[in-house]
Amino acid sequence: MTVDYSGQNLAGRSFLGQDLKGFNFAGANLTKAQLSFTSAQDTNFLGADLTGASLDFAHLTGTNFSCANLSGAQLSGATLSGAILSGAKLSGAFLHNANLSGANLSGATLSGAILSDANLSGANLTTANLESNPAWTLDRDGRLEHKVGPGELRDGAYLYGANLTCARLNGVKASGATFTSANFTGAELQRAWLLNAVCWMANFCDANLANACLNYAKISLAKFNSANLEHSFFIHARLDFADFMGANLTGADLADATVQEANFRGARLRRASLERASAADTNFQDADCFETRFRNASLSRANFSGATLRDADFSGTQMSDCIVESADLRGASFVAVDLSNLRLPINAINNREMLREVKFLPDGSRPPSKEQEPTMGVENRENSAPA
Repeated sequence: MTVDYSGQNLAGRSFLGQDLKGFNFAGANLTKAQLSFTSAQDTNFLGADLTGASLDFAHLTGTNFSCANLSGAQLSGATLSGAILSGAKLSGAFLHNANLSGANLSGATLSGAILSDANLSGANLTTANLESNPAWTLDRDGRLEHKVGPGELRDGAYLYGANLTCARLNGVKASGATFTSANFTGAELQRAWLLNAVCWMANFCDANLANACLNYAKISLAKFNSANLEHSFFIHARLDFADFMGANLTGADLADATVQEANFRGARLRRASLERASAADTNFQDADCFETRFRNASLSRANFSGATLRDADFSGTQMSDCIVESADLRGASFVAVDLSNLRLPINAINNREMLREVKFLPDGSRPPSKEQEPTMGVENRENSAPA
């Protein structure tokens, strides 16, 4: 039987374990009400005030919470699959192990909400707000320091295929969360903490991940086209086949990352670090790598055609069969690098004004003078090495 409680004052009322299917609570005051273990499928809570209410383990499939206030509500283990939460306020709500698969959270506010082990696969979080206080800061020694607090998506939160287009996720904590095939187009993720997150095939195009931490994350086949990744961290991350075309990675740290066959064409990598990175067959065409550090990286068959490599540091790298056609090599350092198989075209070899500033030899000395024919090989390195 359908009961109409719309607009009524039900603050503190207990409906514990009751069958509320199809009831109408639109605009009702349910502050601190007890609704745990209820069956409230297809129930109407449009615009209702559920601040601090208890809905633990409630069955809320297809329930309408549009524009409702669920701030501080307890929804641990609740089933909200297909629920309508557009424009709802969930600040500080506890949604541990909740099932929000296919839910509509567009425009919802989840700042400070706890979503650990929650399932948001296929959920729509377009323009949703999950902002939190910064998830990390730098300690006195300049090392990353995780800040524990609300705004948690970590510890197994599952957002497979979730739509987070233009969502506000600044400072969100999502350590170990699954975002496989999720859509973050245009999302705000500044200072987000995505340590060890799984982001296979995720779409971060045009997203803002400045100062975000994605260390040890699994991000293969992801798209970062035109994304802002300034001073972000990808240390030990898996980025095979990822697309960074046109992205801004100024000052980003990709040390020890795996970026094999990734695409950095036209990307801005100024003063970024790819030290010890595995970057075989990676595309750096037309990329801006001014003062980029590639020390001890594996760059076999990488393509640097047309790239700006001024003052870049390639010391100790593996560069067999690399392509550097039309690249700007002025001031670049190739200390202790075997360049015998470097694919440098004749027109670049004859550009002595450029090569005068390139460091090739193990001791950092420059190539032959302008009057001598420059040699690209590394013959007799033993004789040129310092005693």
